[in-house]
This record gives sequence, structure tokens and C-alpha cells, in this order.
Amino acid sequence: ELFGAHPSAKFIRTVRPTENWYQSTLYIIYGTGTFPMYHLSKLLHPRSQQIKAISRRIWDNFFRGRFVSDGRQIYEEHNQLCRDIIPKEQLLEFSVEQGWDPLCLLLGRPIPVSRGIIS
Repeated sequence: ELFGAHPSAKFIRTVRPTENWYQSTLYIIYGTGTFPMYHLSKLLHPRSQQIKAISRRIWDNFFRGRFVSDGRQIYEEHNQLCRDIIPKEQLLEFSVEQGWDPLCLLLGRPIPVSRGIIS
């Protein structure tokens, strides 16, 4: 949909190894009920339950209610769909381990010189 609306735009997709992504999503999106802070947030902010329900509905819709069994495959199919639709010169599949170089090259910006961690 985004590509259809903005066919000349550059797209940056953050990607991770499928299994890492799956385990993280399973824990964060589908396992929030096990977080102590989640239970505390329900007491402090009543809308947190609504936000979780909306988020869950969005995820369940995207994964057709089959995240646990088919999430990995659907994730890979979606990544491939993006590769098939968006021209290669407009799509960067980016992993944070790559650093600034690929982002800056895609956007035509200078690569920053790192000065280490500033605290």
C-alpha cells in the first residue's frame, strides 16, 4: 500500500534472522501478560488493557490468527513480497549491525564519524 501511494519513495525495512524475530515477537507481543510491569500498568493505566487488545487484534489479523504455528513463514513471505514489489534500488533491507553506511548511501547523506559513546 505504501509503495502504491509513494512509488518513487525509498523504503527501509529493518530485518532480523527469522528465528530471532519470531522468538522476540512471541515474547513481546504475545507474552506481555507474563511481564510484571504489564500487570502494574493495568492498575496504573486502565487503557493499557485496551492498547494490548488493539495491538493483539492487529497482529492476529496480519498473521491470520496463526502466529504461533505459521508466524515464521508469514514473516518470510511478507519480506519476499516487499522484495518483489519494491525496486531493488529503492529498498534497503537493514540490520542495525550494518552501521550507518547503508542508510547514508541510500539517502545520499554523508556517513557520520563515530566519536564513541557519549554519556
